[in-house]
Amino acid sequence: MAIEFARVLNCRRSSTDACDRCADCMKVDILQHPNMHLVFSLPVGKNEKYGDSPLAKLAEEEIAVIREQIRMKAGNSYHTIQIPKANTIKINSVREIRREVALTAFAQGKKVFIVLDAENLNDEASMHF
Repeated sequence: MAIEFARVLNCRRSSTDACDRCADCMKVDILQHPNMHLVFSLPVGKNEKYGDSPLAKLAEEEIAVIREQIRMKAGNSYHTIQIPKANTIKINSVREIRREVALTAFAQGKKVFIVLDAENLNDEASMHF
């Protein structure tokens, strides 16, 4: 439902329903729209520290798994993103959301942040959300 809402908010052709034909609708379909951000559990990167981007310190193999999981989610909205060693939504992911919220939208439309499995927010992340 959240993905459909993101599509409606960013559709260029309609203000009440998504057209499913414009470039923005198609980007949301493949979960690649610049205004739509998925937040989910990620592994902690090697030497990750305060303020690092949530993906900055991850190995290429981990990034490849994340991309594949997003591709699978785009193909099946019921797919649960599962990444090895990813047990919680990290504080750096929440910090990234806070940074992104303050910036101007990259494309026309509205920014949408979708937190998948919010119960996985670690204690620190849940206090800063």
